[in-house]
Amino acid sequence: MSSVLPKSVSRLMRPHEYQAVVTLVLAGLTLVLVGIGLVLEKQGQPVTIQTFAWFFGELASSFAPSSAPFLDENKRNVVFQIGRFVGILTTISGVVLIGGATLGRTFSNLKTRFLRNGHTVVLGDTPLARRLATALRDRGDYVLQIVGEGAEPVPHLKYAREPLGYSFSSLKRAAGLARARRIIVDAGSDAESIAMAKPLYEVLSTMGRLPLETLALRISDPVLADAVTEILAKYGGKVPRPDLFDENRLVAQDTLAAHPPFRIANALKQRQVHALIFGFGDLGEKLLDQVMLTSVAGQMGSPMVTVVDKDPADRELAFRAARPAVMDTLGIEFIGLNLGHDPLEEPASSPGLRQLLRRLKAHPVSAVYLALPSAHETVRALVLLRRLRQREGLLKVPVFFRAKSKSGDSDILASEWHEDKPEEGCVAMSFSNDRLLQEICEPEKRFALARHLHNIYRHSHAVRPEADKPWEELPETYRRASIRAADHLPAKLWTLHVQGPPFDQAARDRLDLLIREGAKNKAVWQLARTEHERWMIERKLDGWRYGKVRNNARQIHNLLVPWAQLKAKPAEVEKDVQQVLAALRAIAETEE
Repeated sequence: MSSVLPKSVSRLMRPHEYQAVVTLVLAGLTLVLVGIGLVLEKQGQPVTIQTFAWFFGELASSFAPSSAPFLDENKRNVVFQIGRFVGILTTISGVVLIGGATLGRTFSNLKTRFLRNGHTVVLGDTPLARRLATALRDRGDYVLQIVGEGAEPVPHLKYAREPLGYSFSSLKRAAGLARARRIIVDAGSDAESIAMAKPLYEVLSTMGRLPLETLALRISDPVLADAVTEILAKYGGKVPRPDLFDENRLVAQDTLAAHPPFRIANALKQRQVHALIFGFGDLGEKLLDQVMLTSVAGQMGSPMVTVVDKDPADRELAFRAARPAVMDTLGIEFIGLNLGHDPLEEPASSPGLRQLLRRLKAHPVSAVYLALPSAHETVRALVLLRRLRQREGLLKVPVFFRAKSKSGDSDILASEWHEDKPEEGCVAMSFSNDRLLQEICEPEKRFALARHLHNIYRHSHAVRPEADKPWEELPETYRRASIRAADHLPAKLWTLHVQGPPFDQAARDRLDLLIREGAKNKAVWQLARTEHERWMIERKLDGWRYGKVRNNARQIHNLLVPWAQLKAKPAEVEKDVQQVLAALRAIAETEE
């Protein structure tokens, strides 16, 4: 029936809803026709209470499948007979609708439980969960979305069900968990996702052999990411280790990989990277991390970040709570300014703007990142920044802005950045469903370089027992360290003046020479210093502090010292050298 309806209607209703509409229309038509027929039959007779009782009784009985009114033609008029016939059709349609829904649900349960195999289960009804379910369906996967009470699944999925909540004993049967190949969980918050994952793992651990290949959880907070892997580790074995994903981390990684801040700063002839981030939600924090972790390169000084937010005090307090050593030892500053409300051309009336201008004068900005919460705020901020550049000559640097897709606002406002015109460029930081699905569905490809780097480092020299494990068993904090080390490889190659990948023969020869000579080569020695500085930033961003005696439980490390002090410990310097050589071997071998 849906094929004969307009496409606009088809998008609004699912197939079983069409029949419900038809049934309601038939019921209404029955009431109208039978009512008119009864009025005609009693026309001219006095109206009494008995008349009303008779009228409504006949009206209700018009839906009963009886042939009496059609056989006694003298008793009933034509209008009543037509209404009675439509009433019978209404009853039949209702029975078919209810029976079909019941039998269809039962058949779907049986089909999912016993016949489906290798399907994907998406738990959650968040916008991201809906986008992933739709993208998987468009890719040809059989997708079963489980949504909460009162929520609507993605329209036109091959299969969708509601509601099951956290009742995973029933979900085991209804969603065919024993036969699912992939489970994706996004409950809307880290806490909810963790709360959903624990009973889910408990149910999965009681089953027999599972074809499950991937169990992906959306966790954005790195502290909670470490905790959830420890909590779920006891269910290891046949239940896969959770693959944690976060779309904002991917946006930050992809943006800075495509446009490395050290290359922008170098094109602007600056001596260090200084990023200006407007808005400090989850994306803003991920951008800060990625700038600090990937911008230690060449002879540049330590990177800096200035965060501009309308609630700087609260943002800074939360930041300090998780990372106590960062604010006191790294070049990060929070400034209060409500972009779009505070006048940018009147420093006298805005303390936040005066503070920002002082900061910009002392440390020129390399790039601006707009991580504002809405598209309206982003577009308005872009216009205001462009006006500030034209009128005052300030912030003549590339601007990166959050874009929900690669169309719409990004088409209008975006412009490419080129090293020959470093002061220009307006680049959209777009989120790609395909990119996220690659990380969820093919994690071995996404982390291939980090995995290879870990294996080389693990066998190159002695490591701590908790880090001396294969990738599948490696704690999340060490996995994250290897991923970050892989993200820094472009900065290492740039420091060595090596172009690629892909590498030409000259670049390959240089890499081979560096690997053979090791610490004897001056460039390797200098790169070891760069690696130590990057490692210190990474540890501090994860909440570690300096202390004379190392204490992992309290996140205290005795090697969080400047390179000049570390040189007094040759064994520790050798570790940095080996880390550099492991990185060069990893990228050379993966290129092969």
